[in-house]
Amino acid sequence: MKFINVKYNLILIFTLFAFVVNTASAIMTNGIYDVVTLTFEAQQQYTNYSQVQMNAIFNGPNGEITTNSAFWNGENQWAIRLFPTSTGVWNYITSSIPDAGLNNHTSSFEVICVQSDNPLRQHGGILKVSANKRYLTYTDGTPFFWLGDTWWFCPSSLMPFETCYKKCIDTRTTQDYSIVQWAFLGSINGSDPRALIKQGEIDPEYWKEVDRYIDYANENGIVVVFGLTFHSGMDGLTLLEWEKLWDYAIARYSAHAVTFLICGEYNQNNVPGWVSKALSLGQYIKNTDPYKRAMTVHPWWYAGEHRQAWNESWYDFIMLQGAHEPAIPPSTLYTDIYFSNLYKPMLESECRYEGIRNYNAADVREVAYRAIQFGSFGYTYGSHGLWYPTQNEDDHTFEEWGTITIWSNALIRPGGYQMKILKSIYESCEWWKLEPKLNVIDSSINQEIPVKADGNKLFVIYFPDTYINFYASLTGLTNGDKYKAAFLNPRTGEKENLQTTFLVNNKRILLPERPSKDDWILILNKIPVMEILNPSFESPVPLDNWSCFGTCGVDTGLVFSDNGLRPDLDAVAYIHKTGQISQDIFAMETNKQYWLQFRYNVRAATSNCNIAAYFGTQELMRVTNLSSVESSGSLTEPYYYTNLVFIPYTNSSSLILKNLDDGIDNDRTALFDGIVIIQRDANEVVIKNPGFEATGVMTNVNNLGQVFNPKLITGWEPVSWYGLGWSGNPYSGTLNIPQGKFCMYIVNGCGASQTITGLEVGYNYKLSYYYNARPGNSPHLQTEIGGLLIHDDTNIISQTTYYHTNLYFTATSTSTILQFESVAGPDNTVLIDDISIINLIPEPVLSALIFFLAAVITLRK
Repeated sequence: MKFINVKYNLILIFTLFAFVVNTASAIMTNGIYDVVTLTFEAQQQYTNYSQVQMNAIFNGPNGEITTNSAFWNGENQWAIRLFPTSTGVWNYITSSIPDAGLNNHTSSFEVICVQSDNPLRQHGGILKVSANKRYLTYTDGTPFFWLGDTWWFCPSSLMPFETCYKKCIDTRTTQDYSIVQWAFLGSINGSDPRALIKQGEIDPEYWKEVDRYIDYANENGIVVVFGLTFHSGMDGLTLLEWEKLWDYAIARYSAHAVTFLICGEYNQNNVPGWVSKALSLGQYIKNTDPYKRAMTVHPWWYAGEHRQAWNESWYDFIMLQGAHEPAIPPSTLYTDIYFSNLYKPMLESECRYEGIRNYNAADVREVAYRAIQFGSFGYTYGSHGLWYPTQNEDDHTFEEWGTITIWSNALIRPGGYQMKILKSIYESCEWWKLEPKLNVIDSSINQEIPVKADGNKLFVIYFPDTYINFYASLTGLTNGDKYKAAFLNPRTGEKENLQTTFLVNNKRILLPERPSKDDWILILNKIPVMEILNPSFESPVPLDNWSCFGTCGVDTGLVFSDNGLRPDLDAVAYIHKTGQISQDIFAMETNKQYWLQFRYNVRAATSNCNIAAYFGTQELMRVTNLSSVESSGSLTEPYYYTNLVFIPYTNSSSLILKNLDDGIDNDRTALFDGIVIIQRDANEVVIKNPGFEATGVMTNVNNLGQVFNPKLITGWEPVSWYGLGWSGNPYSGTLNIPQGKFCMYIVNGCGASQTITGLEVGYNYKLSYYYNARPGNSPHLQTEIGGLLIHDDTNIISQTTYYHTNLYFTATSTSTILQFESVAGPDNTVLIDDISIINLIPEPVLSALIFFLAAVITLRK
């Protein structure tokens, strides 16, 4: 789609001065990020434009100050262009030597916001380097995906504006390209700026034609990247003459969406004269450019260049030429740069042009995806017959590189269209967060499969068409995490969602086979789960996954947790005085009810505290004048417990636990432990830690997850020996844990219990839970409510999917004890998870007989 270019009038606000002031004519602009052109008339006619020096100092509404040079535009007309970066009133004043007609022009104008589909108008087309030095951004910091095409002989008569160039821009616009690379090779109607500059002349008519080319690209959302010659062409001018030519180009185009690559293949054969001129010009251009845009220089092929520009201060991003050799560039070309200490973005800008040496679309896709997967922030495509725009079949220029192809046919090669698909695939995720992942594919054939990832949240995996289907696993994952997967077709853009959910076992998942033997992209998205990370502060990194404001920390001794039995394993979090800890929670549902459970206390050797809990802006709890759970400090009682019921306003927000005190007592310390959020419906009776997720990472228990008294799993009283199982743990094996990442295991002869409160006498309840056996075991499980045996399974056989049971009872008291027991016998272990108690009927039952009979029935699924 061609972008709509909506024009607006700049509102000129003239300021009166005590001295005589020249004024500019009315100005038209698109608003912010558009080009503002001011025109002026000299009092004299000049035969040599270099006799005049003129510039303008602009002052922006946010304190911006920029000095822009003028350029001669023919006859006695001079012009200065501004790239406004903020809305509001801009002021300027001109100065000129020696022409008084160009001096002391002073005025003000207003820049406004405009509506536009053009990304250059939305975000600004003067490119910058991102803060992390990995990619480029638009002017406003929005990540910029570089997808370029190569037209080295543009602008020139070889690419006529009306009959060729516009068609090329229109086509690449529909294909979502963001860049075109030029080298100014060839003349426009016989005019060559390099020849004229050598004679000390400028041809404004030539540059007015260049304006058309650049403006048309920018109006379609495409940034022009240009040099002014190629390798040996550097010999055509002295360094001083090159500087004069670049003075004019920068003055004329610095306000446009352009950037500079100086010349093509500046270090071909590493000729000293070419290299020294290019490096000097790089620094000169950077110093002269009023906007200090990101710039680079186009190199020779990677195995031949000496990388002379790489450490230059003006050299903002590394441009590579993977070249057109039969062998694809090695992955180390990219990864060695990416993981080095150069700290500069990297771009593959020339590799396997389609049609050169009969390279087809599959060849192009392979090098493009590999380059990006291994660290390039984009890619520049090229097509034989278009990088040099062949106008007719009688033109055999560069036929040694491939079959002669007319430009219009080269423009519609399938690989050129498929670069649009490439860009859309990466833009379908936050591509700027992806980093190359090395050595994470375990394959029986040891074939390189490029992987890029955003931590463990998202994986992009490229399978080339040369890949042979063998078993391959993605490794280094977190046990218990689940992923959804989709194959993307890089030829058509079609997406094939896989119905299978991939569960991480042994820190890996087995990758699915491709739908066909062609190249494919596999996207793995971690399924977001509503969970609290490091909920019991047992991680080896203090307060890992928690943000801290004020004085916060983790206590594993008795310095701060000096009163009350630590309710979950060994560690608790403390917050001194006014402070807070917080963690972002995701994947909530705004139409469902949740429980927030945690333990809290106050240090014994301190004054009472005031604490509060929030989910985003929702205040869930506030406790004032909180005292220690045991003033004697005997360490026999666990902390206070709360279950906060809420419905979230948003799908994600921060869980915040605060110490509200701001008194002078620096030891006024609040303590927290065993935090869990779980979705539960309104008719459910509260169970503490019903899915065993309140502990999280454990470092102070052995690899079996064994817990002995007095170490507790919050909410549950042990009978001798219990523990936590997780995927890959010896007790729970690789079985699919039903809820979250953890289950509870109970070894033979042991048990776990919890006092359930909030029951109503005579009401009917359903107790549900999942259970299983340790792999290879056949345990005997008994479940009791208030001492009544309601479940007795004597021979549980381990299976991949847990058993599920519904048991029924009638409350005879407002509180009762729920107990699970692995009956003594051989070395057998039972697994329990996701326990719930539901109030079935909101009134006393008329007949208890039905529920007496139901209590002895166990339903398995």
